[in-house]
Amino acid sequence: MRYLSVFITNHVKPIAVIDLVKPDRIDVIDAIYYCDVHGGNGYVSNYKNILNAEFERRADTGEIKESDLPQRLAGDELIDRLEALLRRGKDKQPRKMHPKSLANLQPCQPFTSAERPCKRRKLTDDQIEEAIKLRASGCPWRMLGDRYGVSHDTVRLTLRNRAS
Repeated sequence: MRYLSVFITNHVKPIAVIDLVKPDRIDVIDAIYYCDVHGGNGYVSNYKNILNAEFERRADTGEIKESDLPQRLAGDELIDRLEALLRRGKDKQPRKMHPKSLANLQPCQPFTSAERPCKRRKLTDDQIEEAIKLRASGCPWRMLGDRYGVSHDTVRLTLRNRAS
């Protein structure tokens, strides 16, 4: 079952629908509040919209199949389930690294204006000069990109940056 729909009394629509695989933290907190203050009920089902769902039915009797039947949660059972969703992942053990791997780590030198990582240029100065001449003669961007083996946007942006 994938979804938990939370209803409170005097409301037809669910107050919150929580995806149990990837729960949204804010929706879970809201659902806990409404259940605690207004006494809500929850239904765990395979469908996000439980009111308009097309449940799988048995061919002979027309009853909803056991595997598709929503489960009802109420009171403390519902709040416990919601609080467990908030704790998910916090009870995991931290990742362990081998001490020799930690011993191999070395601090990086701080970046300076002379020593800092940057991307390698895709076009040389000669290619840029040639592209300027070809573009002035009316060559399209895509043809220039194909000629130099790069994207047409790369050629266009390089020429634009060179002009400024």
